[in-house]
Amino acid sequence: MAALIRAMKIFASDVIGRAQELCPVRTGTLQSSATTTIPVVSAMKIFCTIGFNTDYAAAVHEILDRHHPQGQAKFLENAMRELAPEFKGYIEDELKKEFGE
Repeated sequence: MAALIRAMKIFASDVIGRAQELCPVRTGTLQSSATTTIPVVSAMKIFCTIGFNTDYAAAVHEILDRHHPQGQAKFLENAMRELAPEFKGYIEDELKKEFGE
């Protein structure tokens, strides 16, 4: 379970880091409000919350017809879609560290 929790923590950190790269930047406040919670185990599931903590984060994320000189709408969703196929590899890497190859 420890390896799976580590994998989730690393994955969440990488997703939020990629989302920060894709995030529109005007003042930097939205970008710097990125956050992840520590992974939680509940009912044999591991989960954590990732997101951005400004009043306008959802609006910037969802409004598709607004031009951003730097960044894009759907920055968090696109980061997750981009990295999701690699999630299995995060788990495999941490299991190898835990149990050897």
